[in-house]
Amino acid sequence: MPAILKPVILRYIARLVFVALGAATLAVCGPVYQIVDLGALGGGTSGGAGINPSGAVAGWSLSSSGSYQGFFNSGGAIQGLGSLNGGMGNAASAINGAGQIAGTTYTADGGSLATVWNNGTPTSLGTLGGSLSYATGINASGVVTGLATDAAGNAQAFLYRNGAMTALTAGTWASGYGVNSAGAVVGTVESTPGHFQAFVWTPGLGLTTLGSGVSHGMGINDTGRVVGSAVSGSGYTRGFYSDGADLNQIGTLGGGNSYAYGVNGYGDIVGYSDTATGATAGFLWSNGVLYDLNALVGANSGWMLTEAYGVNDKGQITGTGLFNGASRAFRLDPIQSVALHIPSAIPAGNVPEPSTFWMLAAACGLASLASVRRPR
Repeated sequence: MPAILKPVILRYIARLVFVALGAATLAVCGPVYQIVDLGALGGGTSGGAGINPSGAVAGWSLSSSGSYQGFFNSGGAIQGLGSLNGGMGNAASAINGAGQIAGTTYTADGGSLATVWNNGTPTSLGTLGGSLSYATGINASGVVTGLATDAAGNAQAFLYRNGAMTALTAGTWASGYGVNSAGAVVGTVESTPGHFQAFVWTPGLGLTTLGSGVSHGMGINDTGRVVGSAVSGSGYTRGFYSDGADLNQIGTLGGGNSYAYGVNGYGDIVGYSDTATGATAGFLWSNGVLYDLNALVGANSGWMLTEAYGVNDKGQITGTGLFNGASRAFRLDPIQSVALHIPSAIPAGNVPEPSTFWMLAAACGLASLASVRRPR
């Protein structure tokens, strides 16, 4: 064998080994993520809902009075969010790179108001003429989406920008859940009575439903990849991703159902799934491989990571887990040795190749081949 071909062949063989034994390699190499407990307010329980590019997390927690209170944690102590005047608690759903937080304030009369917090100060986004609104997504420019009722009491998906709320739908029920930097909104609409479908609304093109069956759209990235869940032919609900009209199932962790919620710029997806034992576990889907998050944090962590809702381009993940029997918000941070191998400057729209996790496998499983890659 010519000497110049040996490195190429060895790398090709190594990649085949990655594909066959990727998960096993990760297990041997040890934890991929370290868990950060984001804390809780006086009520002792919390959950992470959204994460921004720098790793700041927003979510909900129980207060000492037993009401829900939104929080954010940018790396230090958990900080509660104040409500609008007369508010009876609140919850946060999303956070952007500027630290603006979208969520909902619950009012004393039993209503709710979509709310954005800027530097901790809450601002109501109003409604579409009804008594209810909820903010569920916010993009880098502060454009917000969610659900608001109109004067007839119908729930409509909305887009809020430049101080004005606009309805994106005209049916009896719809909600936006995510909005990307171009202002494209993903959500769910009752397209016919009793039939709900994922949709994408884009400026200039309007609303397009995805697939033909029952589905729910939950997240969208800047390349237009949509994630959510859809009822399959077997009757189970399965997480999906869509880069166009087709809904591509991402499978489960051994159980019947799965649900996808968050997607980053590289197309990595997080959510949760039933397992073979009947439990629920948070997952990461990356380049066609579905990972149980509990298998990526190492044994004896003391945690059961049950749900994942957000992932950023650094690979940080947030969601809700059980720690000492209580629900707690968490953030998963790639461990330092792993973080060195995660692409951080890939142009938008490109997916890392090989994928992050095969690169991790390479880092710890092919150390003995390092000398082959050096120039001779």
